[in-house]
Amino acid sequence: EKFILEVNKELAKWGWCAYFQHKKLYFLPKALSKEHGITRLKEELAESAHYLAMGDTEMDYGMLKQQDQYLYFSDFSEKNLETTTYSLEKIHMLLEG
Repeated sequence: EKFILEVNKELAKWGWCAYFQHKKLYFLPKALSKEHGITRLKEELAESAHYLAMGDTEMDYGMLKQQDQYLYFSDFSEKNLETTTYSLEKIHMLLEG
């Protein structure tokens, strides 16, 4: 974790960020993020629409925080996300409103 924090500190100077996911290291421009994608969808489709998000990695955190309802399959306990249980019943309940 310390490594990725140091890398991101340097990358921030150029508007990029890095994510370490499992055995992979991703480098992305900050504008090419899931949260920016959701923001654009809301602007183009309907900001008042109901959006659900699912995620399992640090790369998904910003996207999850934008939504009223979400499911995540990872340990974000220090990130202040509500705990939800991954189950087919929970997905159906969220999708049905």
